Amino acid sequence: MDRVRLSARRARRRAFVIAAVLAFLALIPAACSQTSASDTGSTNASESTVQAAVTSTTQLPPAYATPESNAYARELKRTSYAVAQLGDELSQAGAPPNDPRVATIYALRARGQAITAAKAVLEKQFELADGAARELRSHLSRAQAIAEGPTAESVTQAMADLEGMSVPSVDPQAAGKVLDVIIADLQPLMPPEATSTTGP
Repeated sequence: MDRVRLSARRARRRAFVIAAVLAFLALIPAACSQTSASDTGSTNASESTVQAAVTSTTQLPPAYATPESNAYARELKRTSYAVAQLGDELSQAGAPPNDPRVATIYALRARGQAITAAKAVLEKQFELADGAARELRSHLSRAQAIAEGPTAESVTQAMADLEGMSVPSVDPQAAGKVLDVIIADLQPLMPPEATSTTGP
């Protein structure tokens, strides 16, 4: 009798887990839509400001089977995770919009855009590379406005290197080299456990 009851409880538990997973999957499209919308809105609330800094407009190019492209993809994943982790910490802490730590989020978003652009150049997706390069400049400017200390040093160096970069679609080879330098400039802002593997 006990075995029958135990089996019944296990069956109900499995059914609950399956239902929960299906419900989560059903919410993913709506969550993605809300994330895109939040990047264009603005608010004075601290949590919303941090969320706006975390939300990324990066569009991942399709996967390619080259080691260089896969290395960029792995580094982009690490950088995106670092942005999400720091954003969650600042949201919970109620960080104000001008908190220097918010500058780190913008700087890491810029790093993500630099990786996206470099990967796109490698794969000859020049429209995507040009768009990511524009986003890179925008995020660096936002970071520079409120950055302090080591973050300000990394962002200033990245901005200086960006000034000499060609438009990716005009001179892909030269742009790719500068993008790799910018990725390295912003590497010190990554969490210690995130190891850089970018570049061919």
